[in-house]
Amino acid sequence: MLMKILLVTTTHHQPGNTGLWLDTLAAPYYAFIEAGADVQVASPKGGRVTLDPTAEQHHQLLADQDAIYWLENSLKLSEVSAENYDSIFIAGGRGAMWDLVDNKELNALLQDFNKAHKPIAAVAHGVAGLCCSKDKSGMSLLAGRNVTAISNEEEKGEVPFPLETRLKEIGAVFYKGEKVVSDENIITGRNAEAAVETAEAVIEQLESNYYVHFKI
Repeated sequence: MLMKILLVTTTHHQPGNTGLWLDTLAAPYYAFIEAGADVQVASPKGGRVTLDPTAEQHHQLLADQDAIYWLENSLKLSEVSAENYDSIFIAGGRGAMWDLVDNKELNALLQDFNKAHKPIAAVAHGVAGLCCSKDKSGMSLLAGRNVTAISNEEEKGEVPFPLETRLKEIGAVFYKGEKVVSDENIITGRNAEAAVETAEAVIEQLESNYYVHFKI
């Protein structure tokens, strides 16, 4: 089975430490590539991805011309369709707390992935992209779902809202101490150190044809 994965990243930029935390994209990127997947990268604006300057450099990715292409030429979220991918994975970085929250294009994609029971994953601040996703009735994608993310205690930077608090407010069940939490097709990772394990959970679902069993 040839898996096709959509990696979503922030392109938010402002003075300070916002932008993509590179390892939350690089680690899953290589986990998916090693599993034989076709990986593409998308962002709200498309084009060049802004990196958090305080994050550690990922030397393998920065020397990989195929990966660099996607950091320089990310697809626009408005130009991609869930039907062309088997899973969506939202990378982290504080920038996600700005441009992936209440993003209409991302919300539409998430609803389509969820309707098809395809794996939806996010790690660290990338979980913010899930917390504001609602269907037409106003029901949150994460209402009643088990999740993890950066906790209020772990948050060290300036963000527009405390992620743990927001997740609880929308009805998600927050697990502070867990590295990766899976609830059916929703898979979340606590921080950058959980990026590989979060990707591996996605691969496991895809290789078991998890979502195929739910197709109508």
